[in-house]
Amino acid sequence: MKKRFISILLSVCMITSLLPVFGTTAFAADTVTRAEWISQLVETFAMTVENDDNMPDNYFSDITEDDSCYRDILLAVEFGVIDIEAGDAFEPDKPTTREFAAQTLNHALQFQLAEDAEYTYSESGDVTYPDDIQVAVNRGWFALSGDNFLPEKAVTSAEADAMLADAANVLDADVIDENYDSTYEFAAGVIEIPQTADVSISADTVTITDCSESISAGDIFVVYTSGYPIAFKALSVETVDNTIVINVTTDGTEDAIVSVDAEGIIDIDLENFEANELTTYSITNMETGKQEELTVELMGISYDKKSKTLTASQQIKIGKSAAGSVSIKMSNLKLNHKENILTNNYMAYITADTTVTTAISFDFGNYAGLPSSMTLGYINIYGIGSISLTFECAIEGGVSMAWDGKLKTGFTYTEHDGFRFEKEYTQKDFTFTAETKINACVRLTAAIDLVLIKGSVWGTIGVRVNFIYKDHGSGKPKMCETLNGYLYARVGVDVEIIGIDVFNRSVDIFTENNSPVRVYSHYEDSLRVEACTRGQDVKYVTKTSSKYFNPAPSYGQSSYESSGSSSGNGSSGGSSGGSGSGTSETVVIWEYKVDSDNNATITGYKGTSTAVAIPSKIDGYTVTAIGSSAFKNNKSIKSVTMPNTIIAIGSSAFYNCTNLSNVQLPAYIEKLEYYAFSGCDSLTEIVIPKTLTSCPGSLGYGYGPFNGSGIVTAEFEDGMTEIPSDVFLGSNKLKNVKIPDTVIKIKNEAFRGCSSLETIKIPNNVTHIEESIFSGCSSLKEISIPDSVTSMGTQIFKNCTSLEKVKLPIKYNNIPESTFYNCQNLVEINLSETITSINSSAFYGCSKFENVILPKYLEKIGGSAFYECAALKEITIPDSVTSIGNSAFYNCDSLVIAAVKGSGSIGSNAFYDCDALTTLTIGNGITSIGSNMCYGCDSLTDVTFGIGLTTIPDSAFRLCSSLQEVILPRYCTKISANA
Repeated sequence: MKKRFISILLSVCMITSLLPVFGTTAFAADTVTRAEWISQLVETFAMTVENDDNMPDNYFSDITEDDSCYRDILLAVEFGVIDIEAGDAFEPDKPTTREFAAQTLNHALQFQLAEDAEYTYSESGDVTYPDDIQVAVNRGWFALSGDNFLPEKAVTSAEADAMLADAANVLDADVIDENYDSTYEFAAGVIEIPQTADVSISADTVTITDCSESISAGDIFVVYTSGYPIAFKALSVETVDNTIVINVTTDGTEDAIVSVDAEGIIDIDLENFEANELTTYSITNMETGKQEELTVELMGISYDKKSKTLTASQQIKIGKSAAGSVSIKMSNLKLNHKENILTNNYMAYITADTTVTTAISFDFGNYAGLPSSMTLGYINIYGIGSISLTFECAIEGGVSMAWDGKLKTGFTYTEHDGFRFEKEYTQKDFTFTAETKINACVRLTAAIDLVLIKGSVWGTIGVRVNFIYKDHGSGKPKMCETLNGYLYARVGVDVEIIGIDVFNRSVDIFTENNSPVRVYSHYEDSLRVEACTRGQDVKYVTKTSSKYFNPAPSYGQSSYESSGSSSGNGSSGGSSGGSGSGTSETVVIWEYKVDSDNNATITGYKGTSTAVAIPSKIDGYTVTAIGSSAFKNNKSIKSVTMPNTIIAIGSSAFYNCTNLSNVQLPAYIEKLEYYAFSGCDSLTEIVIPKTLTSCPGSLGYGYGPFNGSGIVTAEFEDGMTEIPSDVFLGSNKLKNVKIPDTVIKIKNEAFRGCSSLETIKIPNNVTHIEESIFSGCSSLKEISIPDSVTSMGTQIFKNCTSLEKVKLPIKYNNIPESTFYNCQNLVEINLSETITSINSSAFYGCSKFENVILPKYLEKIGGSAFYECAALKEITIPDSVTSIGNSAFYNCDSLVIAAVKGSGSIGSNAFYDCDALTTLTIGNGITSIGSNMCYGCDSLTDVTFGIGLTTIPDSAFRLCSSLQEVILPRYCTKISANA
């Protein structure tokens, strides 16, 4: 096991020389300054960030990036170690007091006192962190002076070294050995299935392959998953070849495993995540007193096997109106465990990488009865427990949020050290912008059912935002508004260690005073300022240079004035220090242009936020549009909310925003141009408002607004009557589409090129389907067009190469041009008796099309209608047909018998190269046939001509090598060349 190295020498900023570390004050050689202590903590706990862009802002008024220990202090902030209000001084060169050392170290270690513990020192009522001090006393970090702890006493170097050595030992004991030789003792009679056996576990069935053990009904047996034993009782057993299928229960297996000495890491298969499809709540509109329905509905769920990443998205609605959405990505979900009954050493914690984006534009502040949490879904881990995801929110006004990081939550218990939390949240990215009060978070809960550990551990990650309003009544400014928000995290356990104790505890990882992300803004009469001019105590505001600077959309300004850093204020990695005066600078956030109606179009965004909320007004102008390429190639943004004032989004507006995963389109949008969200690989779900009427393509090149995006699931808002042309043209990942019953028309190319679309339901109220709506949907296998449809355009299913089954309307009179062009897997189709025409290329290239019964009132078969239908075996053309177009049955290689009973004409090449055709009957009503009609039909032996023909045209039966005899029509007057 790798041991942590604790250096006796201090790091560069801790060298105990006569030179001062900070300022001009030096301390005795055996005294540790606050900065030195923090640097030692950072080293001991190996605190780091993936890159400097993840460093927090500098919230302290008295340090700068020029200070030698500046980076270590910010790293400690990143891990929540330092509990100091933003804008206050850190005082790095003061000595570390006992209370400061106890609080910071135990925040990192998280030892917890027993519930009945009493303080053994006299100052417990006068200190800020009494529990941490008692932990310090219990672990011998400091000796009492009589009954006194002396919390303000300076820590010596020897005391600091001893404390950190103790911490290093604790961290060493935390390490899980994945190769540990775990041992288990089973009760007499329990059958152990070897770990080498191939085992599959479902809800009530265990399937075992290649196992030499014999199992009968009533037996208790143990199988392994990720090296961990799970006991079952067999209810029934069926053996097929070398496979045993067992119907099982876990009832009666509680005593199957009698002793454990184990540790390991169990990978949890996120592919088994079961999302809640729909949850409804009854809420009350406080303004109207009416009951309304809030729903949380699954929009989409997917699992990437290559990266083992789960993506689940839920849509929140009030009534039929979209209120917001939540999208969660999760990967690397693991359960870490230790169970040693001999040493009484126990550990259980989960770790997971999570990315959350949320966009909510609805003000929930006017509603009562809102649920405090909404369950998104869960994963069953058979025999071990389950994992659940919930979204918790209390929101007044809109919010856009995005955060990304790794959560660790659980506990450790040892007989010597007692109970301790295993907790951490390492944030990779965090952004929010809010209108008013927000408390929104995602909670990950693991229900654990191990041999000796039962219960649950959970972690909550989210955002807390508060707005403080002060109306001064008179004078200027009249109104002061202060926003403060921060990344919030809390973990908890409710577990029983069998034979030891029950633990029900929770603890904050991040609060307002120790969060790595704290955002503060002060507004006076809606203008952002860096200090209150009305005397309010505003200690700190977030600098415009901060990566977390993201103004609330209600305070729409194109640029913000900020004071540059001066003495006492520094920045690192885009972070900025506390308030102070210096060189004034103007930071442009929004670029825009104004039209003749004094409306603004956003043309560019210069901010750094990942969660962007576009303002409804900017510098006094109403924002009505997002211009072409406004956010093009922005790799930072993850979530976007837009005001309802926006009615148009221009071409390539969000082109190639590859991390954008959450978008809520404006409620009254009318126009969405080509490539608007093209290349947005992370955007997997979208709701299309009912007001959208125009999706103009790119100068005839056929690119839609979501062309080449990651959209998998799409929903059209209830109330929409016409699905716009080109809306999902080229959306090659689209699989799931929800169309409301209010739709009556689907316009040109709406779903053309959606090559992943497998099924789609067209509502029964649709009457018009325009051309090419499903052209190129190469995964579409089955579709039913409702009987309400009275008008269909051309090329509707062109190149739908997987299409197997189609139901057409009962009362319909036309198969338009190229309707089933190149539908290579279409085997058969039922044609309504009302159909009078099959137009050109209608079934062109339907190479598996075997059988067709033509309607008895059919009048026209267009050119190439059945071109290269290579599997078509027999065709009877009814008397009603008056026209068969050129190449109608060209190269139908399996066609054996053809009978043309109608009247009128047969076009050129009609049966060209039909290699299997043996018999052709031409009715008396046919008055003309085209050249090359049966060219190359080398199996043709029998031809019967009707009396209506007077001419045999050029090459009509050329190369019909099996044709030995023909009886010419009675009134034939001409046989043309090569006939």
